[in-house]
Amino acid sequence: SPETGKTIAGLDPLFGLDPKLGEEARASGPLSAGWYLLFILPMFFFTPDAAKGIPIGPAVREGLSELK
Repeated sequence: SPETGKTIAGLDPLFGLDPKLGEEARASGPLSAGWYLLFILPMFFFTPDAAKGIPIGPAVREGLSELK
């Protein structure tokens, strides 16, 4: 809680963040971005795509025709 500076488990905040200033909320964005870079991007880079061998033009036309 902001009044006591303790977490829900009754512990002091990690990294010395001050709950009265809302530092834990501001730290969540960069922490989430780091987590994304560390774990999600390698999955995109190292997961192979199954090639269909269709040129881009016919593939787009086929995809649009399936939407109708």
